Amino acid sequence: ASSSRALVLVALVALIRSITMVPVAIAALPASEGGNASLPALEAPSPPLLQLGPKAVDLAWHRPSGPADAIVSYEVLVTIQRERGVPPERLERSAGHETQFEFAPVPSGARVCFRVRAVGRGEQPLRSEYSGETCYSNCECEALLPPSGKGSSPSPSPARPPVPKPP
Repeated sequence: ASSSRALVLVALVALIRSITMVPVAIAALPASEGGNASLPALEAPSPPLLQLGPKAVDLAWHRPSGPADAIVSYEVLVTIQRERGVPPERLERSAGHETQFEFAPVPSGARVCFRVRAVGRGEQPLRSEYSGETCYSNCECEALLPPSGKGSSPSPSPARPPVPKPP
């Protein structure tokens, strides 16, 4: 009798879990696969523009089109490549809701690349794809390093940050 109660209890727990997990799984699917169509995909921000300083690098970007309240924050991916054959150091930083970010200290003897993505609202926030990357190099190692990824130039001249769109 106790083994049949245990079996019924296990079946009941499995049923409850399957019922409570289905809505989460459906909401996580893209709209084309039965997901929540009311959650629009976030577009990536523009590639960041850089202002190089002696102690910090200032980044600025334009927010993607769409409702301003759809984005709650931005994340900045920093890739620091010091030498060939060694995996780059990857740092992810939160930039808050602003479309500007200061990265300090400035790494010396490296190529540094920046990419930005938008983060949306929700219990499990949507994240856009990363923007194209913008890189700079403050070393003579550039000829020894592999080419950087899509959308970058090996050593851009410093650019003035864009004026962010008003909220």
